[in-house]
Amino acid sequence: MKLYVLGSGGGRYMLATQQLHTSGLWLEHRDKHFFIDPGTGALRDALSLNLPFQKLSYLFVSHQHLDHYGDSEAVIEAAYFYAKKRNVVGMFNKCMHGEGEGCFDAISPYHKSLLLKYQVFKKGDVYSDDCCNFVFTPTLHHEPQAIGMVIEFDDFRIGYTSDTEYFPEFKYYFKNVDVLIAHFAILKKESSEFRHADKDDAMRMVKETNASYIVFRHFSYPLWSYGLKKLKEEFKEVAEDKTIIFANDGQMYEFNK
Repeated sequence: MKLYVLGSGGGRYMLATQQLHTSGLWLEHRDKHFFIDPGTGALRDALSLNLPFQKLSYLFVSHQHLDHYGDSEAVIEAAYFYAKKRNVVGMFNKCMHGEGEGCFDAISPYHKSLLLKYQVFKKGDVYSDDCCNFVFTPTLHHEPQAIGMVIEFDDFRIGYTSDTEYFPEFKYYFKNVDVLIAHFAILKKESSEFRHADKDDAMRMVKETNASYIVFRHFSYPLWSYGLKKLKEEFKEVAEDKTIIFANDGQMYEFNK
């Protein structure tokens, strides 16, 4: 399994400055390709790595924040342009479909028409396709309908938390994944309004998964300024036999079971 971290940053400051890119993830396993949360700059960063848009199979958007959905329509258009046909199953949370307070229908009718399928999911939903099963997981985040997911192949399980604090069902959904991609945004929550994983949450996630590999991303400016190398040293106390990666922009990581 190959994971391309197009962008390792998140939040308003990183979105505005692009000191760390906010362009999401590209996942490749066997002959299937997945674009996960294509935030602002996603198309540019994917093209700079020569990723094969003509082979893109799935697009997943976890919630309606710009650093997660900003380039969604551009990615859809590029996939259709390079493939010359409708290849992509689009998977969106309910807010992206305009359901919920403050939400709007973020994908135009034209761009929906370029998809092979347009699907809307909520936490707890399961979707099966020819390659794999998708289990859509809960979050605790500013956007209450935000979702993560677990992708289940017959030989590999990949977990993606999206933006969330630690939540009680975390162990149920992510305990038995092989690779966990988790968003670790802030050092310490200062109030209940910070609905992102802080250091304590991230350490708890490490302890409660059996994943061989844990990839952290979605770093805020204060967390990044604190120092990712320093954090990596601090996480050794909970890592046990797990490999913990603090992701870098534009980096490809390859995982074998």
